[in-house]
Amino acid sequence: PNLYQRLFVQLVRSIDTTISTKKKPGLLGGIFGKRTKRRKSYVQTRMSRLVKLTYLQTLQTYNNNAPLGEFVEETGPTETSSRTKNRSGLRGFIFGKTTTTTNEKDSGWSIARDWLQVQYDKMRYAIGIRELSVFKYRFSPTSEFVSKKFTSPKEIIKAQLEVIEEIPSEFNPAQRYIEYYLSFDDENWHRVNPTGSPTLYLEDGQIAPEILTINFDIAGAGPNQSVRNITTDSPATSVRVKVIMKNDPSVGNPDSYTPVLKKYRVKLFPRTSLSRD
Repeated sequence: PNLYQRLFVQLVRSIDTTISTKKKPGLLGGIFGKRTKRRKSYVQTRMSRLVKLTYLQTLQTYNNNAPLGEFVEETGPTETSSRTKNRSGLRGFIFGKTTTTTNEKDSGWSIARDWLQVQYDKMRYAIGIRELSVFKYRFSPTSEFVSKKFTSPKEIIKAQLEVIEEIPSEFNPAQRYIEYYLSFDDENWHRVNPTGSPTLYLEDGQIAPEILTINFDIAGAGPNQSVRNITTDSPATSVRVKVIMKNDPSVGNPDSYTPVLKKYRVKLFPRTSLSRD
């Protein structure tokens, strides 16, 4: 048999039932001249079922001459008989009695025929893809981002920056690849170090501040501390953020990598009645 052929076996079973009824009149029936009546009826029941063998069982049957009985269960013939009476004793003697005898012959399950049939037990699915495109990102060595203007209803006297950034593992961890600036007049930009970041030394040797105070000097703040005061011509009521992202030219295929700024937040502190100049 081929790979997709299976052996099918048809089993049949026949049950022949004979019902014999004997109605014998009693004492009263004999007085009125009634006679014994006999009646027979026949009922034949035929059943059929189909058994499908697996591919391995089909091979064993055809190639190894294995009998079908090893894979298909056959049963032998049986015969049963029963008898019932509707009346007995004195009532049966007076009014008569009916005896019913039932004989049942069961041929059992036997193989009627077998044949090979193509049967695909496996299913094949085909998935089609249309308009498939493959893209690759290429990044510039330097890119710049300027935020929208964030305004405050009151004068701003202090500002901080918090960021969440992601730097490729191929980059040198000792260098900074994202620079941050704040501007309160859209003209002058001031370099800041995000809160929680390692100390950042600028090219002039000064420390990049984490906190900027605007027209509000804090006593004791020196040039080498993380707080720096700046002055503006008018009270600061708005701020913009500028971000400059740089690539690392020392890695292989640098245009395939880029630092990522995932989130940023500007913390602004307004002037209140408790603020002191």
